[in-house]
Amino acid sequence: MVTGNGISVRKGPGTEYDRLDTYRNYRMEGEIVRVYEVDDGSTWAKIRLPENHDEYGWISTTYLEEKSEIDDFNSVISQDYKNNVYNVTLNDYILICNAVANESGLDTMCVNEKATVAAVIMNRVFSNSFPDTIRDVIGQTNAFQNSDDYIEETLYTEKVNKDVLEAVNQYFQNPDNYSNYLYFLGDGTHNYFSINYPTGGNSLTYECPTDSGMLYRDVSVDSNGVQYFN
Repeated sequence: MVTGNGISVRKGPGTEYDRLDTYRNYRMEGEIVRVYEVDDGSTWAKIRLPENHDEYGWISTTYLEEKSEIDDFNSVISQDYKNNVYNVTLNDYILICNAVANESGLDTMCVNEKATVAAVIMNRVFSNSFPDTIRDVIGQTNAFQNSDDYIEETLYTEKVNKDVLEAVNQYFQNPDNYSNYLYFLGDGTHNYFSINYPTGGNSLTYECPTDSGMLYRDVSVDSNGVQYFN
């Protein structure tokens, strides 16, 4: 995890290398980054950049703090969720984080909106209409896009960032604050949620909880049962 702001990201391991123009004095505090290489003195680390996963750069290890999935798990998941309400395991927690990141990685989606994706996952686990494990809910056919890409992961994918971790934390610390949504659909900017699924040619109004208030869009299903926005 990055621990400072105003950090220079450079083309190589040292101040003699040019800064990457896109990342001059970049505000990275709290970002989750994966280290791919360190220099011989362990003073510089090569990372994949959080806003452009096709680009790599080097930052001083002074601004890095080791952060592991198990530390997040132990600090976020309460004993109720480890033992009583539902036995959320470390792999379950990582899977939820990866699913939330994959479904709501856009900057247009606020933390509360991202947390609602976590709520959908857990609501489905508790519903008699869906599988009863986190893995089976996320892996269900056509339920979560591209879930095959991360369902076997035992570490965060590169899409997991500080907002995703905050969102999953927010859900598990206050699950009763979230509606019993079971369905959602994204339009490329926001995800919209519903307790019910449109049937019989009728549309339903799905809602999106943003920081500035609720947004609404009508959703129908086609002859194959696939959701679409009206």
